[in-house]
Amino acid sequence: MMPPPVTPPQPWQYADPKTCTVFLEKIGQAVGELGWCPGLTDEVLCWPTAAPGDTISQLCPRMQGVDPTKYAKKTCNMDGRWWSSAPDQGLPGYTDYNDCFTEETQELMEVFFDSNNSAMTEERMNVVFNSRAIEMTGFPLSLICVIISLVIFRYFRSLRCARTTIHVHLFLAIAIMTLCKTIEYADQYISGYATQNIRHSDTLSLRNTRAACEILVILIEYSRTAMFMWMFLEGLYMHNVVAWKVFSSSKPNYWIYCATGWGFPAILVSAWAPVIEFVWKQERGNGTASADKCWYNHANSHFYKIIDVPRLTFIGINLFFLVHIIFVLLTKLRNSHQSDTVQIRKAVKATIVLAPLLGVTHLLWAIPPPLDSKWPLPVFAGWMYVSHFLRSFEGIFVCLVYCFLNGEVQAAFKTAFERRALQQETNRSAQARRVSSLSSSHLTRYMSTNSSSANKRGATNRILKLLNCWPTNRQPNNHNNGSLRIHRNHNSSLQTDGTTLQLPINGTILEEKEEIEM
Repeated sequence: MMPPPVTPPQPWQYADPKTCTVFLEKIGQAVGELGWCPGLTDEVLCWPTAAPGDTISQLCPRMQGVDPTKYAKKTCNMDGRWWSSAPDQGLPGYTDYNDCFTEETQELMEVFFDSNNSAMTEERMNVVFNSRAIEMTGFPLSLICVIISLVIFRYFRSLRCARTTIHVHLFLAIAIMTLCKTIEYADQYISGYATQNIRHSDTLSLRNTRAACEILVILIEYSRTAMFMWMFLEGLYMHNVVAWKVFSSSKPNYWIYCATGWGFPAILVSAWAPVIEFVWKQERGNGTASADKCWYNHANSHFYKIIDVPRLTFIGINLFFLVHIIFVLLTKLRNSHQSDTVQIRKAVKATIVLAPLLGVTHLLWAIPPPLDSKWPLPVFAGWMYVSHFLRSFEGIFVCLVYCFLNGEVQAAFKTAFERRALQQETNRSAQARRVSSLSSSHLTRYMSTNSSSANKRGATNRILKLLNCWPTNRQPNNHNNGSLRIHRNHNSSLQTDGTTLQLPINGTILEEKEEIEM
């Protein structure tokens, strides 16, 4: 007889089929006696061999929404096969993880999953994973756009004003938030949480490191709160300029703005983080959470309202600002005697432009999501896709409207390009003037030198004639009484009798050589 089944230590580390097989062979639990259920993995846990009719159990895996202090079960049928509701599915059979989930996860599953319609449940799960794919695409793209916008606003001095200064702080808060969310989702993808096939060990996840995980969560919540705060300040400044004109003659106090935009979120998060840590410590002490478990599902906690309620309050105030700004705009348009169609068009355009900047789109998250399986699939899918798309691509929308498509930014780029073109043209003109000056000076030297040479040759000829020793082998047209014959060769040089002069080519003087025959 073989020894009774042994529960492998830390079985969640052996979810890979090959690793599980090697481990079970090492401990002698890969294959039991004749008629026993073989050892295998269900792609979550590694299970040892079991005798017919036995039910074995082991600790639940350390995963999000799972209590690792509870036990999962697996039953071996009398025919030597693992029990399954669908025997044709293959060897892994069915593993009972119902007792593994936390109370919050069980409540969510009871609402979300339809036990009477497995096809509908599968489609709803596909919607969830597709929504996560949208976020994993939108956050990195938003981060890139925000970084480019920050560089543009800081590079051009003409864009530095009260309004763009507030934009810069808002963009910085969005950049921090999108960076943290990108890191979180990348970690979930690598560890397998973001995919339907969880094949990776939980030890590969950043969330398994308690300190790193909690720091990441704090940064996400702080940057998100700061983003909401700067959206509120954007609405406050714009409302004052349009409706009250408080800042028409003076600049806003940036110290007050910075203290409010960055300081108030720090106060909220500082009040929320210790409470969440205390709650999780209590659960760890009661044995309902592992010692290295992070703040999983912290957004579902009642204490999350400490930071969530102020956020929604600021967005609600911004909604009032938006309505009042549109009302003032319509009033001014009505006084301008424009047609109703033009007025409506401009009001709609202003709403579309201002809504992302003021964060009004985040009010969609204040609406309870239609997670109940009683809701039709199109309603659930529409809410999931729209809400996740708006949240993850928000940075791109804000950058497009207030940076890339902004008239002031485009004018700054146009001015910079024109200034650069003018500078290049000035440089070319200066270079041409230098070349012309050098060429004129060189030709003057050349003519002076040849005039002196011609005078010397004329004096020599007169002396030779007086002495009757004129050479008979000279060509009659070599000197021509000191006259100058010039022709250009293929090397762009000037050749004269006894003188070779290289002219400047592209502004560079190559060589000057002079020979005087006596």
